[in-house]
Parts: sequence; C-alpha cells; structure tokens
Amino acid sequence: MLKPHLVVAAALITRDDGCLLIARRPPEQTLGGHWEFPGGKLENNESAEECLVRELQEELALAVKVGAYFSQVTHEYAFATIELCAYWAVPLQRHFDLRVHDAARWASIPSLRDLQFAPADVPIIRRLLCLSAPTELAVKNSRTNRDTKCTGPEAAARKQSRLP
Repeated sequence: MLKPHLVVAAALITRDDGCLLIARRPPEQTLGGHWEFPGGKLENNESAEECLVRELQEELALAVKVGAYFSQVTHEYAFATIELCAYWAVPLQRHFDLRVHDAARWASIPSLRDLQFAPADVPIIRRLLCLSAPTELAVKNSRTNRDTKCTGPEAAARKQSRLP
C-alpha cells in the first residue's frame, strides 16, 4: 500500500528577542507529545503562505504576516511522507488561543535542542542553530518569496495565552 505524500507548511513565528513560538501536539494525536512549529497541510491549489495564514488562524486564532521561505525537509514516517516547508512569520497580535495543541511557548533557538520535536522538524532546528541572528533575517526578508515546490496540488481543550 502506498503511503500518502503530504505537503505541510510550518511557521517560524519570531518575537523581537529572537524566540520562536512552538506548540506541543496533544497525546491523542499522531506524534502526540512532540513539539512542532505551528502550521498544517496545504489544501488543493493553496500556496504555503496561504496555508499558514489559514492554519494559524484555525489552530491558534493568530494572525501572522508570512515572510521569507526558510527551508524544506522531506521526512518518511510510517504513516506518510511529509514534505515540510518552513517560512518566517511575525505575529500581528499579542493573544492566541490553543485550539488544537495542548501547550505552546516561546523558546530560544538554543533551547530547541532540549525538547522532543517531531522528526521532520529536527533538520529545521539544526539549520536554525547555525544562524547567528534569525530575527534579523526574518525582518530583512519580510517580503514573501514563493517556492513552487511548496505549493502542492494535493494535500491529503481551549486555553487562553498571551504573547509577552
């Protein structure tokens, strides 16, 4: 049986101090308990940037400005092949709601290595660890760069939080 191939967009949501917003998948979901960069599966004829705006609104009630393309990773899970495309993003508001995840927090880039992330996110973390000033990069590259590889034709307990 063929595994599905899913194109997924992830947001590297940055704060002024360079910390990134990460979220933890609830135990009952696939990869439950793992941390991830928020995002989700692309729908038909949807760009990665459009997907991130939609998914972050649905999952976190968070409006963002999607910036530059950062990285792409293909990872083979037992259940599917995931093509993960990461983009820089900045929040346009201070509040968000956890609608899907069971936790979220701001994390410095060095602290990411101490958390259990979904395996597809690990190469992105390794690349982030090589950067000296990710916030500077996100601001510098705030214009949207479309990457056609990340625009797939196929896509197969609420808590109140406050952004500091």
